Amino acid sequence: MIDFSNPAEVEALMVRVQARRIAQAYTGAGKVIPPGAAKILRHDTERAMEADTNAYAAWCASRGVECIEVFGVTDFKPVTALCPTR
Repeated sequence: MIDFSNPAEVEALMVRVQARRIAQAYTGAGKVIPPGAAKILRHDTERAMEADTNAYAAWCASRGVECIEVFGVTDFKPVTALCPTR
């Protein structure tokens, strides 16, 4: 799990989450993933994505904002179960 008191860990999480969103959007539009996102995701795994999803959901919940989980190229899934209502 991400240590949310460590700004470097939170920043790295946000960069990975954004890179996955970019990759999904570009792939879904039939475009090549841009080099910045591709470089960040070069060694990405499903396990890492799941861990980041859980960490991101916890971060969102702690701030009272909705969150999404990126599963695949064209599938956005709400993660309301991981983002409890306050």
